[in-house]
Amino acid sequence: MDYIIAIITNKIIIGTLLSVVVAQVLKIITNFIKTGTFDYSFMLSSSGMPSGHSSGVVALTTLIGFSQGFGSAIFAFAFGMAVVIMYDAMGVRQQSGKHAEMLNYLLDRYTIFSSEKEDAQHYLPERIGHTPEQVVCGAFLGIICATAFFLTVGL
Repeated sequence: MDYIIAIITNKIIIGTLLSVVVAQVLKIITNFIKTGTFDYSFMLSSSGMPSGHSSGVVALTTLIGFSQGFGSAIFAFAFGMAVVIMYDAMGVRQQSGKHAEMLNYLLDRYTIFSSEKEDAQHYLPERIGHTPEQVVCGAFLGIICATAFFLTVGL
């Protein structure tokens, strides 16, 4: 039972999650600025501006740096994982979103289904990946959130 308390009171985890929540809320705001409508589905979306993936993983890396030292092996590991995750978010996952867009277009154009209900279950999610700008903004947001958390709450 002590390990559960240790996990839910771990300031590095709390700071990381806070950074992700800030990014997800900002997605709703940036989408509103862009479209003029509030789309709360962005709160759980894995795409949009800024990247929640980047924000979270960079916040985690930054908080590990503050806690263990920026020259530590665990910081180097976290940094490496952050690079891989951000590369994946704007590479493989963005391409998956583009493929989903094209497949959904083909479903619309050459539909073989008989009803809208059947169509809806065959569509693929298109909001999957990030642009480089979204990843960079998420990374800066992660640094800002982690630093603010560290200066306010400490570790």
